[in-house]
Amino acid sequence: MITYQIESDNETFQIAYNMEKLLASIKGRSYPFEWDELGGGEFHLNSGTCSYHVLLIEHQPNGQLLFQVNGRLHRITVRDERQQLLNKMDFGKSEEEGVIRLDAPMPGKVLQILVKDGTQVRKSDPVVILEAMKMENEIRASCNGRIDKVHCRQGSSVEKHQLLMTILKNNS
Repeated sequence: MITYQIESDNETFQIAYNMEKLLASIKGRSYPFEWDELGGGEFHLNSGTCSYHVLLIEHQPNGQLLFQVNGRLHRITVRDERQQLLNKMDFGKSEEEGVIRLDAPMPGKVLQILVKDGTQVRKSDPVVILEAMKMENEIRASCNGRIDKVHCRQGSSVEKHQLLMTILKNNS
């Protein structure tokens, strides 16, 4: 069983799962489940008579997730056992918390890089044009900040979840 601590706006609880047995334990109660990965961060999950459509929208290196379940948005923080221990010891906070990864949401070809190292960006500013399945997709900044480092090159092919650039986040 792999165990995680889940923190949402209104509660903190433990979740554990065993992928071999397709069994999850949430708040101490066991649930059998089946799931299908549909691609692009999209999943279909069945547990008993319940069916869930899950779409991962945003995943940050600090464990924060934004996702939809049957059309309803949820934001949580997921901490594995190591992160929980570091947090208890006050080592969980570091300078790296201000560094945000911008990963490719899909495989494709980098058509154009719209920023360079040091460029100031605002959340939702376009930073990269990625061609995937003969369509041009604008990849946008996920936060306000300054481009720390561009990790891709124009004309290069990238895989899903490949690091495109890092952003030094600021709260302005």
